[in-house]
Amino acid sequence: DNIPSMRKNGAEALSMAVKTWTQLWPIVLHNLAETMPSVFEQEANSEGFTQILPTGLSANTRSKKTTVEDKSNTQLMSSYMSAAAKAARRRDRRNDGGCMNCAIDMPRQPWEASEGMVHLMAEMAALVAKGDFTDKEQKLDDLGALLPSLVAAFECDHYRQRHLFRQQVCERLPELSATLGIARMKIHLPKLVKIVNDCAARDKSPNLRESAQACLDAWHRTFGRGLLEDESRDTKEQQDQLLG
Repeated sequence: DNIPSMRKNGAEALSMAVKTWTQLWPIVLHNLAETMPSVFEQEANSEGFTQILPTGLSANTRSKKTTVEDKSNTQLMSSYMSAAAKAARRRDRRNDGGCMNCAIDMPRQPWEASEGMVHLMAEMAALVAKGDFTDKEQKLDDLGALLPSLVAAFECDHYRQRHLFRQQVCERLPELSATLGIARMKIHLPKLVKIVNDCAARDKSPNLRESAQACLDAWHRTFGRGLLEDESRDTKEQQDQLLG
């Protein structure tokens, strides 16, 4: 969906469905693996709903001035008529996309699809960790096997909305990391630490910088400051070797 809160809430709702109907697990896992790399399909100069707030409202939204006549009509309108008006707006839309209160239908953005998968992966991991699955470790291993795809998507930076995607990843990484555990995370930490450190140093994206720093602080509490410093040092040494 084009609205950030819808992507996040949709992921939570789907994880709840998997909890009830466990036969959905392989289907959701397949879709996760298939959709996570969507960000690589994002056009470099593409435009999206970059002004949409987490509430789902546009930062550029302006309240419409209400006239006396409008107020009178609003007071007279019953709940039934209100619902009918919404239904009429839905019929007037061009297709099934967009918000029911407008006729704006934006094309699907690949980076948004990848972001939705990050939310879904975190929600699925939390579901397994809190649930009473007999094969809990196997399910966590299944999700851990998707980490290379998540890291690659996180690393991708050829498109204009990358700061929005990375902010959401930084916000979900602490919980996901704690749930999957150090054994599954350790091999991926060098790249993750490097990207998050880069995000924390971005002067032009204060929200991203704040989320990245919060992610680093959470990692320090979960894995220990020493481990992260070791991973950062190993990454720098590898870069120095590549540069000769």
